[in-house]
Amino acid sequence: MDPLTQGVLGAAVGHVVAGRQIGKAAMALGFVGGVLPDLDVYLVSDDSGVEFWRYHRGITHSLFFGPVIGAGLALICHGIWRWRGWSQMSLARWYVLWVAALITHPLLDAITHWGTKLLTPLTETRFGISAIAVIDPIYTTILAIGLIWAIFAGARTSRARSIVTAALLFSTAYIGFGWMQNIRAEHIARADLARQNLPHTEVVAYTTMFLPWLRRCVATNGKGHWVGYVSTFSPKPIRWVVVESHPEARPLIDEFAKSEEGEIYLGLANGPLKAIVVNNGNGERELRMDDMRYGFVGTTLSGLWGLSVVFNRDGSIGRIARYSMSPDTSSAHLWALLRAHLGLPQELY
Repeated sequence: MDPLTQGVLGAAVGHVVAGRQIGKAAMALGFVGGVLPDLDVYLVSDDSGVEFWRYHRGITHSLFFGPVIGAGLALICHGIWRWRGWSQMSLARWYVLWVAALITHPLLDAITHWGTKLLTPLTETRFGISAIAVIDPIYTTILAIGLIWAIFAGARTSRARSIVTAALLFSTAYIGFGWMQNIRAEHIARADLARQNLPHTEVVAYTTMFLPWLRRCVATNGKGHWVGYVSTFSPKPIRWVVVESHPEARPLIDEFAKSEEGEIYLGLANGPLKAIVVNNGNGERELRMDDMRYGFVGTTLSGLWGLSVVFNRDGSIGRIARYSMSPDTSSAHLWALLRAHLGLPQELY
């Protein structure tokens, strides 16, 4: 999720744990704890290859990170508050505050389809579900309203704590609602593919921006994938677009998978790829793999980013580089996106 949402969630959890004792300071420290795990991006000196994906949402997003780092932060805060005479809050409550704020970060990331390494260093497996989008203004707003309301109600009061608790429960219910929309979108997509007699095997739905109802569905077929958009609010027949992959890409993907970089990227993507092969001359072949979990209509239908792998003349792996593609974010596109969420007529989705 975006840093603002992570921070707001951390602030809400921090207030529920320690708002009665330290008031607005619990929100501020919880906000810091909610954002802190994303500092892992500074572990990467060169983000042109796969190093970014090796470290981001890795050890700092593990469920073990909060209990370990939280102990040190709790000791520091407990000492400062007692020294300054601001509060006699127990060390145990300080520990719970920091652990709760830190651990909500990876848990929130895990309800997006990017996935998170929750059990690092025990396993590099990514865990994730497509419940809400990486940027979801509704989820963030629910928590922000609760925090602002609590401040006006008096941050140290039991009423403020009840308000923030209600916001946390409501936002969690919203996550569950989003997950149900994703499951429903996959059922609708399968039925629509069968109705249109379109051959397919696996069907996966992914979130889109703004509202919870529009889902991007990717279905695997013999030559590549079908991509279509489903409104669970008001389902309509889906306009499926075929995204083809090159048959000669499969052996190159299998070869790339044997490398450390291949293990990192394919473990990250963990889903459909558009794979093409480009002959660069001098016997070099370039394998381009678009991550199809994220994508818009038009030129970015197959994804917003991917990985380029150059195979040398002798078959060895040469240059590896990330690439990205800019989506169409014009007002007409965004208006069509909002209408598509509600199943209203539009031309793009």
